[in-house]
Amino acid sequence: MRQHLLGIAAGAALLLAGAQAGWADPWFGGTFSAEISLSNPGPSGGKATGKYFISDNKIRVEMNHPNEATIDIIDTKEKKAYSLMPASKQYFEGMISAPILPKPDVDILPDDAQGLCKQQSPQIKVQCTKSGTEDVGGIKADKWDVVVTHPKGESRAQILIDPGRKIVLGESNGDQGSIKRILKGTESVAGRPTEKWEFQQTHQGKTLTYTKWVDTALRLPVKVQSDKGVAYEITNIKEGPQAAELFTLPAGYQLATPPQPPMPPQGGAAPHGGAGAPPR
Repeated sequence: MRQHLLGIAAGAALLLAGAQAGWADPWFGGTFSAEISLSNPGPSGGKATGKYFISDNKIRVEMNHPNEATIDIIDTKEKKAYSLMPASKQYFEGMISAPILPKPDVDILPDDAQGLCKQQSPQIKVQCTKSGTEDVGGIKADKWDVVVTHPKGESRAQILIDPGRKIVLGESNGDQGSIKRILKGTESVAGRPTEKWEFQQTHQGKTLTYTKWVDTALRLPVKVQSDKGVAYEITNIKEGPQAAELFTLPAGYQLATPPQPPMPPQGGAAPHGGAGAPPR
């Protein structure tokens, strides 16, 4: 799920709710299968290929990495997920790592039933005000001012939304950063009509710019490209019903215990790559 800036202040519970219940609300414009090619344009390189199968609130992701093949099955309505290791015929309940998901280009908006403005608790208070409209690259956007009061203080943000497409066009959170998307036009990608969007994301004084092409019928991002190259591209889209057995746990697999994270050394220091390590 795309993480809003205020989601950090609201806490991990809201992010988990969005990653589970949220998938079942904004969904693709149809059922389909597709192929994907992933690449890491950075110095480390690396490529992977895979297949997607999308049904009603269900996802199957098959990935072929350089050293292994994996299968992830997610049922967003039932809130169930399985990670399969075909080579060893083992599976894990839940996700042992974040799969590359073709997230629909549809957002949970602030005033939706699962939106940020409806997330209240004894520790977290959210106040939302619709304060007018603003032009964002030729699109008339609704402007929302949001204040989140939490145990560590108060966070403020301004969110710009396109109610027709049900997407967030911009979000700013003061010194914490901002993100904005601008519609650059329409293009045909692999024979399918898409909208071309330019994204600018700023955090801690650094700006990341990338372009995303969104299939207008399926609301599926079919290509993402930064100034370093193509990050991923989805091709061979075939619309239609998907077989039910694709989204069930196959016979012959044994339940495995998920790997445990390493224990921190005495003295409380975090292991390399843990919470105390710098981001990569």
